[in-house]
Amino acid sequence: IDASGVHLLRSGDSRVSRIVAAPQRDKVYVGYTNGDILAFDTRSWISNIIWRGTNAIHDIVLTENEDTIAILTSVGMVYLGHYQKGSSNAEPVEWQQLVTQSQDIALTPDHLLIAACPDGLVWIYSINQRHWLCLPLQTAYLGKIAVTSNGNTVVALDREGRLISIDLEAARNL
Repeated sequence: IDASGVHLLRSGDSRVSRIVAAPQRDKVYVGYTNGDILAFDTRSWISNIIWRGTNAIHDIVLTENEDTIAILTSVGMVYLGHYQKGSSNAEPVEWQQLVTQSQDIALTPDHLLIAACPDGLVWIYSINQRHWLCLPLQTAYLGKIAVTSNGNTVVALDREGRLISIDLEAARNL
């Protein structure tokens, strides 16, 4: 870090496509157009490569307790990384690939992955139970989604600007 507080994250030919602060704020995850993801410790600025992919990183989301990380690539593939509980290891100990054509993803505090797809489907994946639920919303091209902090509701935005609210408590009961 120089006198102005500026830190060079990484030199090279790949651009940053996504940057996300971890919920506990001592880590920053940086995704690149070449498919790499680096985790930076914001106290020491030491970095670790946690993912090497072949497609640009579109999104990175984490659970509140940071034991799960979800990666969305530019081709709609989702990868889940699971950290060992109580570990200070910078790299997830297990990776899981989920075949989707997602536009956006979100994680709930109780480990539900929500994936919005351009065909109007919302896929809900229980990471703990390894079980899928498909919700056809009868709308076209879902883009962005957001989950409330308590994890009870997800809101999806479609191409026509409509907000669609989904009760996750009802989905959990299914």
